[in-house]
Amino acid sequence: MILSILIPSIPRHKELFDKLITELLRQCDGLGKKIEIVTNENNGTVGAKRQDLLKTAKGEYIVFIDADDEISENYIASIMTALKSKPDCVGIKGIMTTNGHLKKEWAISKDYQQWSEVNGVYLRHTNHLAPVKRSIALQVGFPNKTHGEDYDYSMGLRGLLHTEVKIEHGIYHYKYINHK
Repeated sequence: MILSILIPSIPRHKELFDKLITELLRQCDGLGKKIEIVTNENNGTVGAKRQDLLKTAKGEYIVFIDADDEISENYIASIMTALKSKPDCVGIKGIMTTNGHLKKEWAISKDYQQWSEVNGVYLRHTNHLAPVKRSIALQVGFPNKTHGEDYDYSMGLRGLLHTEVKIEHGIYHYKYINHK
């Protein structure tokens, strides 16, 4: 098994979750047992859900997709191509919207040691949205938190990632919802 796609879900995202699973299954068609999709709809903090998914994963690499986000039509193919050289992680790009508006580009890479914004682009150190060797991810894990578990995971990966392949086109749409 090469890749475990891990999806924490909550009941209010059921329709979006179903749409995501349909797209993932379409993209995985013909790949056999190279990819597994693992979901977690249990109660608990998002950090606890991510940690449970990480422990359950069997792939050499893990990546998370949030159930309310969208992936590009070539998400799986892009990642599988990047993983052929067996890097520690994969750098990815995408867009982010806030409450359906304020479209911004972002990039995730081991080369960005802090979370910042440069020339209107969010730059993030490798985090849960980027494929990482499972053996490295397990060294860091996720804290039992409702918010900020992704930042803690990202900062824990610093210094552990040495090789990376970057995907130079956007493959992920992160849909941030501000509930304030």
